[in-house]
Amino acid sequence: MDAASLRRDRRAYAAFGELFALPPPARAARLAEIGQQDDDLAQALRRLLSAADDEANAAAAECDPNRDSLGESFASAPPDRSGALISGRLRLLRRLGVGGMGEVYLAERTDIQQQVALKLVRGDVSNPPGRARHERQILARLGHTHIAGLIDAGISDSGEPWFAMEYVEGEPITDWCDRRRLDLRARVRLFGQICAAVQFAHKNLILHRDLKPSNILVNAQGTPKLLDFGIAKLFDAEDGRETQTFALTPAYAAPEQLRGEPATTASDVYQLGLVLYELAGGVSAQDARKALPRHADPALLPRLDQALSTLAARDRPRALAVAQARSTGFDRLRRQLKGDLSRILAKAVADDPHLRYASAQALADDLHRWAGGLPVEARQGSYTYRFEKALRRHPFAATAILALSLGMVAASLIAFDSAHRERVQRDRAEQQRRAAEDQRKLAEEQRRHAEEQRRHAESLLGFMRDVFRLGDSSASHGVTVESAAEMLRRASAGLERRTDVDDTTRAVLLTQIADVYQDLDRMELALGPAERAHALLSPQKDRYPSEYLLGVQVLAEVYSHLGRSQDVVTLVDAALPLAGKALDDSNPWRATLLAARGHAKFVLGNESDGMADENAALAELAEAGDRNSAAVANTLVTAAVVFDAGGEMRRAVELNERIVALAKSDPTAVEQTTLLATQVNLGLLHYRLGEMQAALDSAEPVIERAQALLGPGHAIARFARVIVARARLAMGDYARAREQIEQARALAPASGGDPNVRIITDTARLRLALYSGQFQSAQTQARELVDFARSSGRTEQQRANQTRLLGEVLLQRRDAEGAIETLQRARRSFIEIGGQKQVEMGEIEDSLGRAYSLRRDWSQARVHLQDAVAFFREIQGEDNPNTLRSEIHRVWVDALATRDVAGLDRLAEKRAALIAALGDEARPQVWQLDLLVDDLARTLGRPGIEPARRAHAEAELARMTGRRVPPRFVGLNAF
Repeated sequence: MDAASLRRDRRAYAAFGELFALPPPARAARLAEIGQQDDDLAQALRRLLSAADDEANAAAAECDPNRDSLGESFASAPPDRSGALISGRLRLLRRLGVGGMGEVYLAERTDIQQQVALKLVRGDVSNPPGRARHERQILARLGHTHIAGLIDAGISDSGEPWFAMEYVEGEPITDWCDRRRLDLRARVRLFGQICAAVQFAHKNLILHRDLKPSNILVNAQGTPKLLDFGIAKLFDAEDGRETQTFALTPAYAAPEQLRGEPATTASDVYQLGLVLYELAGGVSAQDARKALPRHADPALLPRLDQALSTLAARDRPRALAVAQARSTGFDRLRRQLKGDLSRILAKAVADDPHLRYASAQALADDLHRWAGGLPVEARQGSYTYRFEKALRRHPFAATAILALSLGMVAASLIAFDSAHRERVQRDRAEQQRRAAEDQRKLAEEQRRHAEEQRRHAESLLGFMRDVFRLGDSSASHGVTVESAAEMLRRASAGLERRTDVDDTTRAVLLTQIADVYQDLDRMELALGPAERAHALLSPQKDRYPSEYLLGVQVLAEVYSHLGRSQDVVTLVDAALPLAGKALDDSNPWRATLLAARGHAKFVLGNESDGMADENAALAELAEAGDRNSAAVANTLVTAAVVFDAGGEMRRAVELNERIVALAKSDPTAVEQTTLLATQVNLGLLHYRLGEMQAALDSAEPVIERAQALLGPGHAIARFARVIVARARLAMGDYARAREQIEQARALAPASGGDPNVRIITDTARLRLALYSGQFQSAQTQARELVDFARSSGRTEQQRANQTRLLGEVLLQRRDAEGAIETLQRARRSFIEIGGQKQVEMGEIEDSLGRAYSLRRDWSQARVHLQDAVAFFREIQGEDNPNTLRSEIHRVWVDALATRDVAGLDRLAEKRAALIAALGDEARPQVWQLDLLVDDLARTLGRPGIEPARRAHAEAELARMTGRRVPPRFVGLNAF
């Protein structure tokens, strides 16, 4: 492009920004003036403005999730729906804005206490579901601390797509900084966090395209949040026009955007530069351009110091207020804005995108160098420039060098050559002196650190000697310590009495005690030491970040096991800002903490936030690499649990298999307890997927190894027994299942232990009673489990699962009304907590279908059984035993409803398919099916099955259940 064309384009986009903001009458008048001077320019501007208006009207609602900035321009706003309930879980509080694509409301979730910004996409626009999916696709990628993220999404009862985003209650970054009188360096550091957020979006192939101060809010905690990804675009699309739009703010648009060209990452860098221009100098780029002389190029952007001087000449009080808001004087601020900061801004807002910073991160890096007094990349400085920057960072050395330089100047008048050699020698001597001083300081720091470590080691050895003396009956006056837990309890009390142990060492030891209590499955004993350690380390967390974060990790694990999920969230929120300051950079602390918080949020019912935290944790691991395998394994374990609970069981299997592979490649990389827990989790996942033999292969070997390493009563060993028992139960081996359940219950601690393991064990015992036809005993156990889940503070999902089992028991007792009421209550609970992808949801639908059949409500029975079949097909596959079981129940109910004898033939086909899926005919479900078909045939007036087959089924069920007469089940047992 020649110089004349470049000048014309710059005049065009500068004039476009002015015209776009004018109302129609003023715009027409101004275009007429331009046309008198340059008709070609006026015609080009008319085309640009027409395209911009069309695009803005089509995308007006794609804006700030907290408020619709373009919405006020629409004259016919839809009725205000404040107070309405959306999808049964979001109540609209007040309207924040109206746009061409829909409305934005402040809403409140009904399941948990949380306010969100909810966008309703209008149904009369083209392809609203596509628009909604597009925005969800963009926002779902943006799980970042400084980006307002997607929380939930769905379709309303009236068919309107909606999505809820984080509601940010704050003020624009420029106003926030001014009110707190932040100096330039503090502003630049805060702005660097936004650059990191933009870089994160770019790494996920997303452009923002409308960066401006009103889209960067800072909340009360001082955390900046980047808003308004409503006009963001994916820039990995095949069509480059995907990034071309006029739904933008002209005052902050890049030149190529105003020319109608596709936006790139360089466009976002340009907009970041304009925001920084205003944040640093207190003058917007638009105002700075307007203040230029009339003969100047209107597209030029004055240097910040020049813009400030122009402001002072026009409005001195305002210029002084700008300086005061930056905690400095006017002259000093002008000097600070001059030089390197101006060069950084000039590079960021260069007309040619190729001359700008290559990325938002490159801009952030240069700003970091400027804030630290280092040479910046925007200035390709000479050695003299870099030496000057070094002197500014070392003022005392600068004074000495200045005196030396004056002496050299004087000496140069006598003998220049001699003075030059002397200066070189003295420079070298000074550099050597500084290097030696730095080495001396480093050695002193290392000596102090070594001395501190020595004192810690001596204290630790003294403490451990005392621990072993506690086990000596002569030293403890005949008192015998009977268990490791008792020894730790007494040692913990002794540690509090010691005077030769400082608080940091005491806290580190208490953290280890709490961790060992966890390994011993004594969570109630772990709580005290863990909370005490956290209290001791909190005042010193900045000095000892690694020790503090380890204490937070252990306390969060204890809280999680005790069901105190909200305490986990509060604890992690307070610790996350410190995660990047730990000296132990081999430990991915952010990943560990995010995984713990994600699990807690999921347990509290906030599924979307929980999954977002887990995805962010995995992203942190991917960026950090497997530098600390133990921490990586712990994070993967937690993420796998959440993905399993969220219905992504195959992904959970992959994460657990990754841990096992990590342990195989390096046996020292993963703690044995973590590896054993992972193998048990794999067994549970295979069980939930209906893969019983794989469940046995994963869990059964763990029992012996866990008993040898941790003791027979440890939670991992008992959990493994329960998984084996449930798999055996599903396979019809009731005797061996009963043996494992009884051993798991007998080995449980008399008090304490993990309540989750108790619930899982007692649930297996309940299933055994149910499948054995002991319906009265099963009903008693089910009610006890429901009460325990409620009294022990278990999660809503665990309480709903126990309610579901109670409903199945009532069904087998042929209490149709009680079963339906109980199962519907469990179904509502699963839906409210977002558990529609849980295996238990399919079992609820199947149970409801059979319960309605008892009431002869055939239409409802068919609906629920059809839903059960569809669910299991999607989650577990076409040929899975659970899928076939629900298909059998559906055919059975159809035959009862229509009295169609053809159902008998279809059930015979399903019997063959079930045997093929199970790999064995000797299963209780096959015998139950035989008796079901026999009863159905007699009901339809047809001969039953062969007498020998009927007698065989009755005998085998009687033998398996331990009853003289086999129970009559309503349908087939679950797998």
